[in-house]
Amino acid sequence: MKARYVTVSQSELDEKVHELAMKILQEEKDAMYEAVRIDVFDQALACCFIALEQMGWRKKRLTDFFNMLDDVTHMMYTGIMGREMTTRDAQKHLKDTYGIDFSYSRYDYDEDESEVK
Repeated sequence: MKARYVTVSQSELDEKVHELAMKILQEEKDAMYEAVRIDVFDQALACCFIALEQMGWRKKRLTDFFNMLDDVTHMMYTGIMGREMTTRDAQKHLKDTYGIDFSYSRYDYDEDESEVK
C-alpha cells in the first residue's frame, strides 16, 4: 500500500504561514480600530453634541449638524476635487483660520495618573 501525501517546500510553508499570520494580524487590527472608534471618536462626538446642546441647540440643528458631519467625513475619505483631506489638514485649517487648537486643553492632566490637576 502506498501512502499518498504531497510534500511542501519550506519556502511554500513559510509563505502560507506568513499569509495566515497577516490575515490574523489584519483582523486584530480591524477589531482594535473599531474599539478605538467607539471609545474615542464617538466619545468626542458625543461631547461635541452635548456642548452644542448646552449652547441652546436642539433637535433640528443637532440633526442638521450630524448630517453635515457625515457629509464632511465622507468627503474627507473619498477626496475633494481629487485630493483627500486628512484629519491633520482639517485641524491645521481650524487652527490657522480660527485659532482652534485641538491639542490644547484648559485642564492640566497628569499623564501618569490620567487625572485632572
